[in-house]
Amino acid sequence: MERGYEGATGGLVSLFEKPETLQEPTRGLSLPRRRLRLLLWVGVTLGVLAGAWAIGVHTWLVARLLSAYTGGMTFRMADGPNPRPATSAGGPYDQRLGYDQLPRTLERLEARGFRVAAQARVSDRFASARRLGFFPLYREKTQAGLQLLDGEGGVISPSLFPHLVYRDLDSVPPLVARTLLFLENRELLDAHDPHSNPAVEWDRFAAAVLNHAGGKLLGSDGRFGASTLATQLEKVRHSPGGVTTSPTEKVRQMGSATLRSYLHGPRTDQVRRQILVDYLNALPMGALPGYGEVIGLRDGLRTWFGLDPDSAEAAIRAVTPNTVSDEGAYAYRASLGLLLAQRRPSYYLLRKDGREALERLISAHLHVLANDSIIPDRLASLALRTQLVVLPHAPPPPDVPFVERKAVNSVRSHLLELLGVENLYQLDRLDLAVHATVDRATQRAVTSRIRDLGRREFVELVGLNQERLLGTGDPSKVSYSFVLYEVTLQGNAVRVQVDNLDRPFDLNSGARLELGSTAKLRTLVTYLELVAGLHRALTTSAPDSGSRTANDPITVWSREFIRRHPEAPLRTVLDSAMQRTYSGSPAETFLTGGGVHTFQNFDSKFDDDVIPVAEGFRHSVNLVFVRLMRDIVRYHEARLPPLESIVTADTAISSRQALLERYADNDGRLLVERFFKRHRGKSRDEMLADLAGGAPSAERLTRVLRAVVPAATERDLADLLHRQFPGDAFPPDEVARLYQGVTPSLILVERGLLARAHPLEVWVAAWLWNRPEATLQEIQRHAFQSRQEAHGWLLRPTSDLTRAQDRALKIAREREAFKPIHAAWQRLGYPYNDMVPSLGTAIGSSGDRPGALAELVGILLSEGVRRPVVRADRLHFAKDTPFETVMVLDYQPGTRVLPPEIAAVAREALADVVREGTAGVLRGALVGPDSSEIVIGGKTGTGNNQFKFFARNGRQTGARQVSRTATFTFFLGERFYGVATAYVDGEAAAEFEFTSGLPVRLVKLLLPE
Repeated sequence: MERGYEGATGGLVSLFEKPETLQEPTRGLSLPRRRLRLLLWVGVTLGVLAGAWAIGVHTWLVARLLSAYTGGMTFRMADGPNPRPATSAGGPYDQRLGYDQLPRTLERLEARGFRVAAQARVSDRFASARRLGFFPLYREKTQAGLQLLDGEGGVISPSLFPHLVYRDLDSVPPLVARTLLFLENRELLDAHDPHSNPAVEWDRFAAAVLNHAGGKLLGSDGRFGASTLATQLEKVRHSPGGVTTSPTEKVRQMGSATLRSYLHGPRTDQVRRQILVDYLNALPMGALPGYGEVIGLRDGLRTWFGLDPDSAEAAIRAVTPNTVSDEGAYAYRASLGLLLAQRRPSYYLLRKDGREALERLISAHLHVLANDSIIPDRLASLALRTQLVVLPHAPPPPDVPFVERKAVNSVRSHLLELLGVENLYQLDRLDLAVHATVDRATQRAVTSRIRDLGRREFVELVGLNQERLLGTGDPSKVSYSFVLYEVTLQGNAVRVQVDNLDRPFDLNSGARLELGSTAKLRTLVTYLELVAGLHRALTTSAPDSGSRTANDPITVWSREFIRRHPEAPLRTVLDSAMQRTYSGSPAETFLTGGGVHTFQNFDSKFDDDVIPVAEGFRHSVNLVFVRLMRDIVRYHEARLPPLESIVTADTAISSRQALLERYADNDGRLLVERFFKRHRGKSRDEMLADLAGGAPSAERLTRVLRAVVPAATERDLADLLHRQFPGDAFPPDEVARLYQGVTPSLILVERGLLARAHPLEVWVAAWLWNRPEATLQEIQRHAFQSRQEAHGWLLRPTSDLTRAQDRALKIAREREAFKPIHAAWQRLGYPYNDMVPSLGTAIGSSGDRPGALAELVGILLSEGVRRPVVRADRLHFAKDTPFETVMVLDYQPGTRVLPPEIAAVAREALADVVREGTAGVLRGALVGPDSSEIVIGGKTGTGNNQFKFFARNGRQTGARQVSRTATFTFFLGERFYGVATAYVDGEAAAEFEFTSGLPVRLVKLLLPE
């Protein structure tokens, strides 16, 4: 960092780095004018010296006057917001700690449900000093940063910057303190006057004024130097950019430093000691990529030179006139180097020529320091023979397991959005204490118990080594996630969040997992919403679209029920809807998701039964929910425009044709994506070989080349054949025969026939041939016409294709029907912008996130109200400063997204799963203080994710395991809910056959914690 107008701030610096501008002769001044300026310069000099003498003589009087004035500069906390809060100076210190952005931060928090509970009020004298231009006058913090606290105020995660500091003057090695004083402020610790002003050394100040005035009078660029450590502290902390930009800014620094020195009384001896310590802790030491700003001498020793500050300082303390170790000499040279480099750290420490200049500067100073007896000759001699090694990058931070950081990182990520901070680097440096909602004691207990599950002996002890639990698999390969929320007035507070996957990946909210039958809960709620909507429409004078004319099963049942029970309340209708029956038979085939599918029940005993929805949910019967989802799809299909209707009068395109075109485009998009993934990153020859079948003949390769590159020449073909068949000879006449035997076409379908490949694969290969760096988004953007052309057969109005078109239309209409289903799921917290338009979505094929699934349970527990997830409910900014502010989260009413009757019926269904269904092991597991049973409810689900391989006849020939997941989302009583997940990634999943019974047992195991 450049000093700007600082110039030479100490006795030594001017000897080695005197500004060139001071050495230039004055130019262009006539003799009379030069004499006039000389007289003015002499007058100014005498005036300054007289003032300096007067102030120096009357230090004790000045000290008492200043301390009396600053004694009224106070601040205090009071309830509620301050209509005239204090403002920061806007310097580097204020920016780093967030003081300068605090007004905007508070506005943002108020818009997100927080209110100011208390804020600092400054005294009139404090405010008047600010109006006069002084920096805010208070005792600044040496260290500050983000502190995460639990509900009882215990520290969960501290972040303090600088990381390493000197606590007091006794902790500073005397050699380092003497060196700093010699370089910058020799009179600072002078004990002869306990009232002296540490902001000004009057002799140096007078000389600097004369230097500046003389330079201006004589026409040269005089510098205004003579900074003391106190004024330099003001500069690096509070001046804009941390530099002195003008003499006025210099006076501002000196005045602020003077007043700050007398805040606590007329004596300054202890203040001066602290100034030296604060200066060493506040030195700007540049910045490293990937690490950020380096502040203070101790952090600088570790970051720039890789030294352990404690060891380095111990070696320096051990130096005596006759005893100097190599470690002590190197540590001293490094400390001296940082004291000098702080003037231009980016130059001296990051650039090669700067490091060479720094070495020369250090050596020169070592001679002077030894000559003036600041350091022993032996230390100077040994230090001169060493050379500093600047690290290319900062030492790695302590390795903290991801397991221990999951809850902390979730709070930090939440704070990024809440505060509008750009990144975690800035967040961690804010002077902010955050009261997180996590219960630290329970968090630790649950973390410990989940870690125990990785040990075989513990697994056997708690009986989890059974079939469909962990069996004989290696328990250390299973990862677990457990999150517990509590419904509060402020929102749904996260009390526990544990994830033992030692990777940045967050099982609860970090990826799309196949959570199996937990999707039945979303399907059930969607079904109940349709029934509730039909009840409202059929019992009022304003029916919804198609409710009286549609003949889908759900509408037909609702009309009949309302006809027979016209006065039935919604709860009665919903309870009856839970008793509608479906077959559990897996014998039926379903045209869904673009193909023909069959589904199986987990428990075959329900295969021959006709089962009510409630029982199907209780026992997680797949076929009941596949058929229920089919009815939901039919409900929405019944409300799509008829195929014969006209979309718009001016185009006269039937909806049948429009749906066919949309199907062609959607299907084409899927194909383009598949072919792009197949060929991206491959060379041209590799693409052609793949299209030709892997081990092609010359004739086949020729056809593929002419299809992909119709403009290819005979020479291109000859080169390709020589590369593909290096041992074979292809004379020109043979190449000509092959080339002329193929007639290329510019029509995409014909090119596909020529290559014996799908036309869109030929088109994607041709695009990558010319643009190998193209992205999928770019290709899809340019592929619309090709997608339509490749499906031209489907779009032709001919009776021969009616059957194929009808099949395509059924698929297209199913996709259209899934759009409102997807929207309904998203309204209830489904986290993705897409879902698989297949009946298999009812049993998990679209994937989910455990945290999002738990949010749905939270909505049901809150009577149908979606309330915000709360990870922090109290934010305490800038404690013990004039900017101190306490923000608390207010009551959050939330948004109603479901009628309370639907929430009640769904909760009852979840409780039924524990009472009589797949989570029965938890029945009676939780009792209240009065020994009454606390209701537990939940939904289980198992996801077994595999890549399956099939022969041409459709027979499965093999499978590759991708992952295995088991999930249980639950509620405990009226206030608590959460989700537990077990997960194995990769081929290790083949070792396990656990089902959702595993996370259910996990919840039971954790209940005592």
